[in-house]
Amino acid sequence: MKTNKLQWIYLTGFFLILLLPLFNLPPWFSPPAWGKTIIFRSIISILLFLYISQSLIKEKITIKTSAVLWFVLGLLTISTLSTVFSQDIMFSLWGNPYRSGGLINFAFYIIFAVLAFLVLKKSDWPKMINFSIFVGIFVSLIAIFQQYALFTKFFVPALNQPWSTIGGSTFLASYLLILTFITLSLTIKSIKNLDRKWFFYLPSLLLFIFIIILTISRAGYLGLLIGGLYFILFWPKNRKLKSIVISLIILFILLIAFVPHKSFNEIKNRLSIENFLNDPRASAWKISIKAIAEKPLLGYGPENFSIAFDKHYDPSLPNMMAIPGSSVPVSWYDRAHNILLESATTSGILAPIIYLGLFISLFLGLQRIKKKYSKKAIIYHGIQASLVAYFTANLFGFDVFSTYLLFFLFVGLSMSLIVQDKKSKIINLKTGFFKYPIIAFLFIGVVSFIWFYNIVPFQINAEINKASQIVNRSSESAIVKMETILLSDTFLNEYVQASYLDIINIYILREPIKMILLAPKGIELLTEATELRPNYTRYWLLLGTYYNLMLENYQTIYPEDVGFWIEEANNAFSKASELSPKRQEIYLRQARTNIFIDNFEMANKKIEDCIALNPKFGDCYWTKALIGFKENNIDKAKENIALAQENEYEVYKNEISLLELRKMYFYLENYYDYIDDFCDINITLYRMTTDNLDYSIKALACYIKRNNNKEAMSTANSLIWNNPQTSNAVKNLINQSTITIESIPANLGYLKIFLECNASVALYRLNTYNLDDSIKVLACFIKNNYNSEALFLANDLLQNNPNKDKVIRDLLLQGTIEYDNIPDNLNHLKNLLKS
Repeated sequence: MKTNKLQWIYLTGFFLILLLPLFNLPPWFSPPAWGKTIIFRSIISILLFLYISQSLIKEKITIKTSAVLWFVLGLLTISTLSTVFSQDIMFSLWGNPYRSGGLINFAFYIIFAVLAFLVLKKSDWPKMINFSIFVGIFVSLIAIFQQYALFTKFFVPALNQPWSTIGGSTFLASYLLILTFITLSLTIKSIKNLDRKWFFYLPSLLLFIFIIILTISRAGYLGLLIGGLYFILFWPKNRKLKSIVISLIILFILLIAFVPHKSFNEIKNRLSIENFLNDPRASAWKISIKAIAEKPLLGYGPENFSIAFDKHYDPSLPNMMAIPGSSVPVSWYDRAHNILLESATTSGILAPIIYLGLFISLFLGLQRIKKKYSKKAIIYHGIQASLVAYFTANLFGFDVFSTYLLFFLFVGLSMSLIVQDKKSKIINLKTGFFKYPIIAFLFIGVVSFIWFYNIVPFQINAEINKASQIVNRSSESAIVKMETILLSDTFLNEYVQASYLDIINIYILREPIKMILLAPKGIELLTEATELRPNYTRYWLLLGTYYNLMLENYQTIYPEDVGFWIEEANNAFSKASELSPKRQEIYLRQARTNIFIDNFEMANKKIEDCIALNPKFGDCYWTKALIGFKENNIDKAKENIALAQENEYEVYKNEISLLELRKMYFYLENYYDYIDDFCDINITLYRMTTDNLDYSIKALACYIKRNNNKEAMSTANSLIWNNPQTSNAVKNLINQSTITIESIPANLGYLKIFLECNASVALYRLNTYNLDDSIKVLACFIKNNYNSEALFLANDLLQNNPNKDKVIRDLLLQGTIEYDNIPDNLNHLKNLLKS
């Protein structure tokens, strides 16, 4: 066989691709799959260009076809057709960095499999598999570092389950599942052949299984179970092999002993029947089936599962209602968490049929050669078990870059094995002179694609990540950076706007006073985002919410804009309601729009609609309680607060709800009659966040009003020590109380000094360079016998103001300070008194 001179380039490219699961270095590889996908596309583009160029120069393509190849191409065809008729073509084409999906990426996975099938030689495949196992070892080691908080300078510890570099614990389990059974086969083969390679394979196998256990992924466990059962029950009959597997099972049992006790408890909880019955996936699958029935032919388009889900969303289904105050989006799905339902929803019912056809053709093809080539049957059997485990896990999850990569690698490998005894077919390419212009044209196309659709978006996403990293330190810098990024024009436009909006939301939460400047920008971004993704419910819901913010806070400042805000809010919520008719959050936002304009009749109607969809949604009753306050009906308000609490809306454990409740008390005509309730809120807020100045001052006022001197003194002491600028406010409040200097305990000495020195001590801490205040504080310390404080302050004053030595000496002589009691390190003071 003639050697391909470019084979080393192909091999290098494939090795680099198989190394990609290890890459996860922010800001370039965040989200985890994004950077990997970009590099993958670039490498495949180059390899594909080389292959086509070689074929054009030779004017022929040599290929062996099989049912597997046709099913692979069938998957690409049905995905392309569903994209053409998609409800959001651009999103179906490109997706976004968060999932790194879309037709373009899926097409590259298929090209990867076909290209591997076409260019890799028989001797190359063991290298690819061994290298994949090698990479899997490092991925697993990183998971261990995360789980046990090792090398935390380099690896973020896992709060729960490790995710390594893959992006999620379930994805990590699926990734390792594909490697586990081929590694098991290679281990058995090595032990049988006595070639010592099992020294590499056996530890790798145990490591993979150990990490799958640590992930506490039910999908991973089920895949391991079903794949293991298939491997044991249907393997080539051989007593020696059976004894080897039994030995490995014993090793596996021993391995479990190394799982931490904490993980055992988590596994038990994760696998409990109650936990399984409360999983919202089952309800999401019911919604998927309804969506499939509506669009059975070509579905909603790749990446558009959220559109289908929102349209058929029903909060009355078990575990499908939004959880108040939770960050877990159980009522928002962008994946079906089932590969068959996902493909049927997004690409029509032909898609899962072709997908199943692919698996069946792979399985039967491997079964045929397993019987024909009995010496290698255990390897083919391992590939089958890997596919069974992977397919099982994907019935409860979905793919990411790393799992797609290994799956399509195995597809390419299986095609190579299945057609090994077939005759090659030659496809002649009669291009003549035109082959060189075609190659030149393809070269320009590849370079343009890599630059404009890979490198430029790659850099943009990195800049977004940098802005997200600095927003908590310097929100203004993050905004400036995002404004620069906003000038770019790529397929990431919608993602840029969404990321900018996240930064604005963080900024508003940190500094609510900036809302008047930031909210209009948020509206501008959301308006553009709804133009790019008009069928995405969340954008319309958030757009209406931003207009509600304006109505809530700025009606009196900009009365001329109120009508416009009302109209735009109603339009946004109406559009959201068209896209997701049963989403309770929309009715709640509509109710709030009407609350802000005092249209309580319409607000109550929207709340009743909300309750009708699912009466167990506590947020409905909470919003109804707010209406009660606005109507000055405190009994109605408290009744609905109780109902909200009964339905899992924790009013008194939620800072935002407490702030809203505090604000509502101001709307009552007889506000002062409920001052105790108001104080309860202030004190609860203070205990939640003791470093918030507003909460602290209001809590101090409430403690003083209730004559709770113990808490008042402790709060006042903390306030003036940490925030000297509040000294006047604290002093005024203390003067209204029954607190005396004599009643202040020793552990609150700073408060005592503060009161005796008439607030000058706090002023001194605000500006230590003010000489007059410093002298006054020193005089106070000396007068009240705070000798320790006086000594240190006097020494500091002498060091920085030697011309004031006489004033300082006179003050010290008025006190009870003795020379022998001055510490040696206060040499300026010792020298003064000695003289």
